[in-house]
This record gives sequence, structure tokens and C-alpha cells, in this order.
Amino acid sequence: MELTALVTKGITVADESIRIQIQGEDSFASFKDKVHEACRYIDYRAHLQMRRMFEDTSLTEQLTRAERDAVEACAYTLFPLEQLSAEPVLRSGVKFEFTKLFAASETLTVQVQDIDSYDVLNTTIKHIWELLDTRLNVTNKREEDFREYVSTLDYNTKLKVAMIIDLLYGKASEETVVARLTADSEVKGEAHAQ
Repeated sequence: MELTALVTKGITVADESIRIQIQGEDSFASFKDKVHEACRYIDYRAHLQMRRMFEDTSLTEQLTRAERDAVEACAYTLFPLEQLSAEPVLRSGVKFEFTKLFAASETLTVQVQDIDSYDVLNTTIKHIWELLDTRLNVTNKREEDFREYVSTLDYNTKLKVAMIIDLLYGKASEETVVARLTADSEVKGEAHAQ
């Protein structure tokens, strides 16, 4: 008998997912330990992203202290703090996949398998999360710079920028954007002629 498991967690608040595949186990005891360990990795990351949401947003600023405490108690119940094992049981036959969705529909997927030394497994996984977080900072900064720049534009220019950016993101067709820009130019021409 050979046992296989695929443990997957989508962390929607962070637009990321983790998949850990365990295969080739023939002992249920070691298989069970690996599944539990995989779940700990997933819970660890979900907890971290939950904490970041509270730290990086103004989500709870309008709540009373008692309300904030209640929200945090609920969040910590759903996303408990799990420590990564000092001696991981995830050895041969384990594959990790980390996927993150960034701004502008960019997706980065990192896969790890056949790790040479499982003594450094936790360090390797933390480096992967740092890689994803670094890319998130880059894409978020671009979005912030874009919004800041657009806020300096006059209303009509903002509309035209929005239409063309929608075209670049695939939210509008070229024909629709050209028609709207042409109609806008014709209306301005008529108004100018009068």
C-alpha cells in the first residue's frame, strides 16, 4: 500500500495558496505525522497573514477596545499561532508549492522538491515567503505610485487614463476605448465650434 496526500490552503486575505504533496509513504504512522506537519506549515503562514492584516490596515480603528479584543480572539481561534517544528518530519516524497497573486493579475508560483537537507527546511520555506513578500512590496509600491500620480491629474485626463489602463488589463476592448475617446473628442470639437 502507498499513501498520498495533497494538503492545500488558500489564504484569501493575502491572495496566496500553499500546496504540500506527500507521496510514497507506506507506513500510516509516518504518513499521519507528515500530514500534521504539513498542516502546521499552512497554519503558520495563515496566522502570519492574519496578523499582517490587522497590523497593516485601519480595519479595527473604529472599534472599541472590547470589540477589538473580541475580533482578535475570533481571528486567533480561526488562525492559531503554530510553531514550525525544529526537526521537520517532512522528508523524502514531499513537494511544496507556494503561489501568490499580485497586483495587475501577476502570479508567482514557487515549487520546492528534492530538498538536499531537511535540516534547513524551515529556513528554505521562510526564504521563499520572503521572496514572495518582497515581490508583493514591489507590486504594491507600483500601485501606490500609480494612484498617487493619477490623483494629480484633472478629471478628463483621469477618465482617459482609466480607459486605456482598462484596455491594458483586458477589462475593455480596443474598439470600445477608441470609440469612447473618439466620441469624447467629437463632443469637445462641437462644444469648441459653438
